[in-house]
Amino acid sequence: MFGLSVLNAWDRRLKQPFVVALLALSALGGVACIQVQREPDTVSASDSAHVVVPILVQTQTPSPTATPVPILEPAGPTAVPTPTLTSTPSPTPEPTATATPAALSSAEVFGRISPSVAFIQTSTGTGSGVLIDGGYVVTNAHVVWPFGSVRVVFPDGTEHLAAPVANWDLMADLAVIGPIDSDVSVVRLVDGEDLTVGSDVFLIGYPGEVQEFPQPTITRGIISRTREWDPIQMTYFQTDAAIAGGQSGGVLVSDEGEVIGISGFRFTEAGFGVVASAADLLPLVHGLVRGDDTDNLGRRALPTGQGDTEHDITLQGYWDRRVFVLNEPPGTEVYLTVAGDTDVILAVGDVYGTAMLLADDTSWGKEAASFTTSYNAPTFVVVGHRVEGVADVRLTSNKPLSPLADDEDGKAISVGDVVAGNADYPGDLDYFVLDLEKDQAIQVLVSSALLNPIITIDFVGATENQLIADDNSGGGLFGLDPLITYRAPHTGSYNIVVEAAEATVGGYFLIVGNAPPDAIAFTPPPSDTALPYAPVAEEELTTYTSDDFPFSFKYPAAWTQSPGDPEYGISASFMGPENESAFVTVEDLAEAGLGNMGLDEYKELILTSLVEGIPGFRLLSERDLTNSQGLPVVLLEFTSRESMITWTRLVYLHENSMGVNVTYGLTSSRHEELWDLIDLSLGTFELLEPAGLTAPPDSVVEALTAYVHPDEIYSVSYPTGWVSSGLESDNHPQLPVEAVTFSSPISDGFSAVSVDRLIGWGQRELVDWSSSELGLVERGSTAFRLISWKRVFVDGLLAFEAVQYNSRDGFDFARIELHIIAGDDRYVVRGITEQDIWAEQEPLLSEAVYSFRILRR
Repeated sequence: MFGLSVLNAWDRRLKQPFVVALLALSALGGVACIQVQREPDTVSASDSAHVVVPILVQTQTPSPTATPVPILEPAGPTAVPTPTLTSTPSPTPEPTATATPAALSSAEVFGRISPSVAFIQTSTGTGSGVLIDGGYVVTNAHVVWPFGSVRVVFPDGTEHLAAPVANWDLMADLAVIGPIDSDVSVVRLVDGEDLTVGSDVFLIGYPGEVQEFPQPTITRGIISRTREWDPIQMTYFQTDAAIAGGQSGGVLVSDEGEVIGISGFRFTEAGFGVVASAADLLPLVHGLVRGDDTDNLGRRALPTGQGDTEHDITLQGYWDRRVFVLNEPPGTEVYLTVAGDTDVILAVGDVYGTAMLLADDTSWGKEAASFTTSYNAPTFVVVGHRVEGVADVRLTSNKPLSPLADDEDGKAISVGDVVAGNADYPGDLDYFVLDLEKDQAIQVLVSSALLNPIITIDFVGATENQLIADDNSGGGLFGLDPLITYRAPHTGSYNIVVEAAEATVGGYFLIVGNAPPDAIAFTPPPSDTALPYAPVAEEELTTYTSDDFPFSFKYPAAWTQSPGDPEYGISASFMGPENESAFVTVEDLAEAGLGNMGLDEYKELILTSLVEGIPGFRLLSERDLTNSQGLPVVLLEFTSRESMITWTRLVYLHENSMGVNVTYGLTSSRHEELWDLIDLSLGTFELLEPAGLTAPPDSVVEALTAYVHPDEIYSVSYPTGWVSSGLESDNHPQLPVEAVTFSSPISDGFSAVSVDRLIGWGQRELVDWSSSELGLVERGSTAFRLISWKRVFVDGLLAFEAVQYNSRDGFDFARIELHIIAGDDRYVVRGITEQDIWAEQEPLLSEAVYSFRILRR
C-alpha cells in the first residue's frame, strides 16, 4: 500500500497513523474503535451534497464483524481513477423500460448487445465500455483514470487509438469517452429497477483479456438483491453472474436484451458482481456529456506539463505533505533530493499504489534516493515530515516534476457540514481542520462507494493514546464506512484525517454532526507522557551510565535510549519525541596511539575531523568550562550548510588518554527551545570513580601485601601474613579455571581473598552473571541472600559488585565479589569471612578485592 502513511508507520512518537499517508506501506485497516448500531440522526446537508446522509449512533461493542471487502473490478493492472465530484444535476426524465414480449436466449442477448460493447485499453490496464447515442462510450472512471485518451476497440475490429476521455465522476465511478465517429450500433440505458430478485441477467464485457483485438464474453446469473447508496441515491444490482478483472465498465443486461446497469465492483470472497443501475446513471451520463461537474470536485485531472526540477515547499504540520507528478517514459532513471530544517520523508508510488521507494534514512533534514520508472503512466513523488510545526523544504530532481493540488488538505469545516472529498492519487491522505469547544461531542462519518476509508481524529500535541481511528464502524454500501463519536478534551482545532485502507482513488463524503444524546463518545485520556520540556527540572531527567568508562549523565526522561553503533564508536544513542537526537562516544586514545595529549589538543583533533567529515561545517561557539565536579570540559556548538542541524557537544579527556563526547543534535528552532534542557543535561556529566577508590587508611595499606601472577597477567593485594595456596588449575572441560587463594590463620577466624581466572570466557556477556547466578557459585549452599548488586568500574573496566550472605553445612559466612571481563578472560575476585566478624573484616577485604589490576590486556 502506498501513501504518505508510512509516516504511519513510521512513527511519530508513534502518532500512529500516517496510516496510509506518507508512504503508507502499511495501513490502519482493521482498526475498528467501536461497533455501531445504525440509528439515523438527521444532519443538514450543504447545498452541494447529493442528499442528506445519516449520522450513525455508536454502541460500546469494540470490534465489528468482519465484512467482505468489495474491490473495483480491474483488468489485470487496471487503471486507478481520480474523480471529479459534483452534485447531481437537475432530474432528467427517467428512461422508460421497454418491454419485450418474451425472454431472449443467451445467444440472442449476446447477439443484440455485444457489438456495442467496447474493449478499452490504457498503458496500465484494460476494461470494458458500451457505446451510446452521440458517439460516447460509457465506462467506469477507474478504467480510464488518470489518462486523457485511451484505446477503444469494438468486436468488428474498429479501432480508435486515442479516443478522448471527455469527463468523469469518481463519486459514482462513471466516465464517458468520446465523441468518436463509429458505424457501430448504439444501445440505450434502460431502467431495470422493477426487475424482481431472482430475475435472469447477463454480464457482457472483456474480463481477463490479453488479446489486442478481442471478442467480448457473456456470463449468466440472477439478480441476488439490490443495494442502495443513499448519499447519491444510487441503486446497485448484486448478481451471482461471474465477474473478473477487465469486466469494469461492462454491461448488465436483462433477459429482454436491455442494458440495465454498468458493472464495476465485485465481492472478493464470493465473486458477486455489484452493478450500478442505468436508471440512476443516465442523468449523470447526460451531465458528463455536457461537461458538467457532476460530483462537485472539479475536473482534478493530473498535471501533464513538464514542471520544474526544483521546488520550495512549506509543510504546515504533521499531516501535511506535497505531491508531485512525474511524466516520464518507462526505464527513466530519476534522482531525488529533499532537504529541510526537519526530519523529512520522501516517497514514490505508481498508479497502482505500489511504493517504489521510501527514504527516511536520517533523523535530520536531508534524504536522497533514486528509482527507475516502470510504466508509461504518471508517477507520484510525495514529500512529508514528522513534526507538528511548519517546515521549509526544498525538493530537487533530475527530471521535471509538476505539483498536484489537493483542495482537501487543511480545509476548514464546521459541525453540520457534508463535504465532498476525493482521494486524488493512490495513498492520498486528506486532512480537514475542525474547531471545537471543550466537551463538545460530535459524530464523524465517511461514506464512499469506491474507497475503504479510515478516519483519524488528532490534535496538535496529542500522544498516541490520545488518537482515535476507525475503519468500518459506520456500515455503508459494503459495511466499510468508518464512524467516530468524539468528545473534545479542550477548546481548539482538531484534524479530521481521511485516507483509504487500500491504495485506491475515489470520492467520498465526510459528514460531521452533533453526537446523539445517548451516544458514547471517545474522550482522549490525559497524555501518557508528561510534557518533556517545560518547566525545566532535574526530575525530568533520567540517568545514563556508560558501560565503557566510569561516567554518567542525565538525559531527558521522555527520550528513548537505543544501543550504540560500534562501527562508528557510538556507545549509546537517544531519540526525542520530535526526533531530536543525542549520542555518546568513548575513545581510547592510548589504544589508537594518541595518548598523552591535553584537552586542547583533543579538542583541535575533534574540530579537524568535523571540518573534514561534514560538508559546510561551521563552528558557532567554543567554551572552556569546569563542571560541578571540578572536571575541565569543552562545549562545542556547530552546524552545517546541508543538515540544518545545530549540534552541541561536551568534550572531556580523562588522564590524557580516554576521550568522552556527549552530543545533542536538534533543528535550529528546537535547539533554541530546548537549550535550557540540554544545558542542564550536560551539566550533570560526572565521573563515577574519577580517581579509583578513596585512599584507604595507612593502617589498611600497611596490612596488605601485593601478589603478582607468575606471567604478570594481573595483580592483587591480600592481608599480610595470610597463607597463599599457590596458583592452582582446574582443567574442567566447560570451565577452565586458574585460581589462587590467600587464607587467614585459623586462630584469627576464617577469612580469605581469592582470584578465579575463567580462561577464554571473556566473550560471554557479563550480564549473564545475574544475581541469581551468583547464588549458584556455591553449589552446596543451603541458604543464600544477596545483600547488594551494583555496577562499578575497576581500573577502567566494567565490573559487577555483589555482597551476599551464605550458609552451608552449619557455617555462616559473608563475602564481597567482583565479576570482571578483561580481554578473553573473566575474573571473580572474592573476599570472604564469617558473618559474625564481617563488620570488622569488610574494610580490609574490600580494599584487597578492589586492589585487583589487569597488568596485560
